Amino acid sequence: MTSLIEQLQSQALDNTVPVADLLRKAKVVAVKLDLSEFLGWIEKELNGYETEAQDELPRYRMVK
Repeated sequence: MTSLIEQLQSQALDNTVPVADLLRKAKVVAVKLDLSEFLGWIEKELNGYETEAQDELPRYRMVK
């Protein structure tokens, strides 16, 4: 049986796996490993960034 981390790594390399599926699996990993900063980022990616301030958004989320 492969570990959750190994599954996540394998699926991250598979371009047929939707990003949302990867994020949900990464969320499980973040919770299990108590990675609160990573969990916060995943939550924002899944649920949207609820801010109007441009400086609080990641650069890859800014469209010119």
